[in-house]
Amino acid sequence: MFIKQISVFLENHNGALREMTELLGKGGVDLLALSVADTQNFGIIRIIVSSEQTDAALLALRDNGYIAKMDHVICAEVPDRPIGRWELLGMIVKAGLSVEAM
Repeated sequence: MFIKQISVFLENHNGALREMTELLGKGGVDLLALSVADTQNFGIIRIIVSSEQTDAALLALRDNGYIAKMDHVICAEVPDRPIGRWELLGMIVKAGLSVEAM
């Protein structure tokens, strides 16, 4: 199934991630998932919130100076057994898609 993912450009400084999550939390936005891809100077934070909270999260982030965008991503359950991811990735390849982040 497709779900909405918010990507946030975040400067890499002490407390930046905490500040962003505080902003969302105080706005009533519940983070369901979060991943970080970082370099020395910045990071891309990918978050999943409930579909009802996506607009509120984007608005809060943008209103507070964050660069944020929304994309549709595939959400899939991976079988909990050896080779489970391999099977899932096989379906992705068969569909002509590729993985950018996981």
